[in-house]
Amino acid sequence: GQRRSGYREAGMDDLTRRRIAALLLIAGAIVAALAIADLGPFDDPPTIEEEVETTAREFFAAASAGNARRFCALLADEARAGFRGQVAALTGEDSPPGCEQGFELLRSSLEGSSISVRYVSVSGNRARVEARFRLADRPAEPRTIELLAEDGEWLISDPG
Repeated sequence: GQRRSGYREAGMDDLTRRRIAALLLIAGAIVAALAIADLGPFDDPPTIEEEVETTAREFFAAASAGNARRFCALLADEARAGFRGQVAALTGEDSPPGCEQGFELLRSSLEGSSISVRYVSVSGNRARVEARFRLADRPAEPRTIELLAEDGEWLISDPG
């Protein structure tokens, strides 16, 4: 007699085999997409460079959005004191205002600004971000932003 294939003996017809193959193909595509997008079980923790870049982006996004609290929270202690001194010098005040009050005085000039990161380098607890910063009504200018790791968190030590 004629010999039948193993699939036919097990009761699988062509349509069932095609459906299983299609499902396996779809499952493989989903796994590949998750791996490429760094999602689900393939989610990698951010690299130090990514953490530094995120801090720089968040700092300038806070400035652009007028978020004084976040802006000041992302400044390292020394940078916050320097910022307060600069605001006092600009306004002619004898004593520097608090960081958030100082930010409010400069808020309108920072709103709508943007940053594009070009390069990030990290050395120990210090980092540098090379970027282009653009105020809302001016062309973009190169800017070197320096960061410092304090208590496990990256903070802006010099916004450039």
